[in-house]
Amino acid sequence: MKIIVVSGACSGVGKSTLARGISNLIPDALTVKIGHHEENIQKEIKLFPMGTSIDTVRQFAGNVPYLIIESNSILIEIIPECVIYLTGESSKPSASLALTKADIIRGEYIDTPKINELALRLSLDISVVRKIAMMAGAKVGAVCEMIPA
Repeated sequence: MKIIVVSGACSGVGKSTLARGISNLIPDALTVKIGHHEENIQKEIKLFPMGTSIDTVRQFAGNVPYLIIESNSILIEIIPECVIYLTGESSKPSASLALTKADIIRGEYIDTPKINELALRLSLDISVVRKIAMMAGAKVGAVCEMIPA
């Protein structure tokens, strides 16, 4: 099972929207959320309460090939194949850990070698990983370094 974690600075930065978008790109993915909020009415994403272990989530997921977890706190327990971090105006305490583990960060550059590395880790086509990075708001492409004059 390949795991993608969608994390963020705070509530309201678009984590659920991004998780659903990624799920649409990877049809055989299951999306879950670990958090403080009440279960959503649409039940599009299974909500687990804070403190739920990865073992519980894996048991729920069964044999799905891809698991998308919307959570910062799960990063204390696991090293997933990909961590996406969505920046925001203010940061909750769990955000600093998520930021240090992030592979894709909203607003920051992600170069082609990193896209290729993530595609290999996730066993996904490079074009899918590129779309995920763009959906996350990363600046996708080669990073050019300025040469001093």
